[in-house]
Amino acid sequence: IGAYEFQGAVTTYTLTVTRQGTGSGTVTSNPQGIDCGQTCSASFPANTQVTLSASPAQGSVFAGWGDGCASCGNNLQCTFTMTANRTCTAIFNQAPPPTHTLTLTRAGDGRADSGVTITASGGGCSITMSGSGQDTATCNVNSGQTVTIQVNVPAKYAIRWDGACSSATSNTCTLSNVNGDRNVTVEVSRPKQLTVYRTGNAASSASVSANVTLGSGYVVPNAGTCTLSFTNNSASCDVPHGSDVTLTPSAQGDVTFSWSDCDQVIQTPAPPQCVISNLVSNKTVSLTVTAAGGGGGGGGGPIIIQPPQPETPTDTETGTSPTGGQITVTVTGGTIESFSIITNFSNVPENGTTPHGGISFTANLAQGQTSITVTVTFPNIPPGARFYKLVNGQYIDITGQVQISGNTITFTIADNSSLDANGQSGVVSDPIVLVVPQQQQGGQQPPAQQGGGGGGCSMGAGASPVNSLLWLIVPALVLARRVRKNF
Repeated sequence: IGAYEFQGAVTTYTLTVTRQGTGSGTVTSNPQGIDCGQTCSASFPANTQVTLSASPAQGSVFAGWGDGCASCGNNLQCTFTMTANRTCTAIFNQAPPPTHTLTLTRAGDGRADSGVTITASGGGCSITMSGSGQDTATCNVNSGQTVTIQVNVPAKYAIRWDGACSSATSNTCTLSNVNGDRNVTVEVSRPKQLTVYRTGNAASSASVSANVTLGSGYVVPNAGTCTLSFTNNSASCDVPHGSDVTLTPSAQGDVTFSWSDCDQVIQTPAPPQCVISNLVSNKTVSLTVTAAGGGGGGGGGPIIIQPPQPETPTDTETGTSPTGGQITVTVTGGTIESFSIITNFSNVPENGTTPHGGISFTANLAQGQTSITVTVTFPNIPPGARFYKLVNGQYIDITGQVQISGNTITFTIADNSSLDANGQSGVVSDPIVLVVPQQQQGGQQPPAQQGGGGGGCSMGAGASPVNSLLWLIVPALVLARRVRKNF
């Protein structure tokens, strides 16, 4: 009997692909068979190794596999062996929109005061700045979306916008269709006190009215008014920062007026007016009122009432060192307009490090002040540290000009001096950097010397007489040897 060989039928299994999600894309197989889009089901011989590949469409992202391919997670490819019918789900979602960075910075002497709040919202961005928190914050804004920045301040506080909001004319700035990174600075300034003193033999008969014009570029949501009500021949009111003020006197009877300490006096038409321009610090002016004939009874001359001398103002700001701990800056003789800790430096002297960053601030000098005294307290002052002013990109060693006590230094800067980085009269800018020279790092070294730094040879006041004499003898011997060799 002959032998017969029977060829059995090939066993196949069905692979089915489904797609889900808010986006779109295609799935293909290797070996060929699945091209879903169009062909989403195919049969493969048993034990065939199949690889599915997911390709998201433009504007979509692949979010992962489900059902029989769930073990492949969110890998674009999934490989398995066909040992049974299998269904795989590919999930495609819409891609999130691209984002851009909004950097919001607050400045000014009123930025951290009670009642001052700065917020940014919309387009996926959310920022709230208030109190003693950080002065710079960032958020991501969905491309093409709108962000609204709002500043809430107490009465008579002034707002000035800069950067992408420089054209804003209220306490709200709207950034529409954000399609790139944006930088916004909000300067919040406290109101400044204006004081008028009356003197002269007819002082009590005079009154003064104030006309306030808000400064250009400033926004004052609640400007209020300046009403001068005299008590003991003194009257004060708060005026929004940066304002121009015109003071007009009046009195019953035949009197003459004379102003002092005004920025300008307009004599005509009578009565003379006192003009104060760009009021950025507390100011005091005096009005002398004299009755016709110089009477006043008794001695027959004017009775001069001397106004009390205003106290020298002080202002303090704090920040955080890049290496941790608090840095405190106090200015005597002015008010701090802006303050920050800077960390990026180049060409640091002596290849040094700047463990506490740099302290940068701008101060407005008080009336009658020509300099400010600055006190800086660091978390620590490393051994061998030196102190530099950074003026117009140049490092100036001021170690010999500072007084060091523990972790505190004190120094004085005159307005418009070589150490003032701001050329504007009445304003002092003061970037100062604590530098630890390279040779002082890694070990205990002597403290910073009191005296100017710089290269070259130097002989301190403590050099011994023998060493001093050697500095004179050695060059002379070398010169004599050269002369002898030539002959």
